[in-house]
Amino acid sequence: MDFVKPTIEYADIWPLILVFGVACVGVVVEAFVPRAHRFLVQTVLAGAGIVAALVGTVMVARERSTSRAPSPSTARPSSSGD
Repeated sequence: MDFVKPTIEYADIWPLILVFGVACVGVVVEAFVPRAHRFLVQTVLAGAGIVAALVGTVMVARERSTSRAPSPSTARPSSSGD
């Protein structure tokens, strides 16, 4: 039995990676931004991250739907005369 190395399509999961990255930056903001400005900075950061991830999700979905071959159930039968 041979081991088949799985492939990770980073182009398909980059919105998820973006959300995790924004969460990490939010932790750094929590540690270093003064309390008076923390709420505004974190709210803007989280909002921008979520909007960017949503846009990225739509872009990935459009790319996958246009590059996908038609499935056998939606493909037209060939007219070979059989």
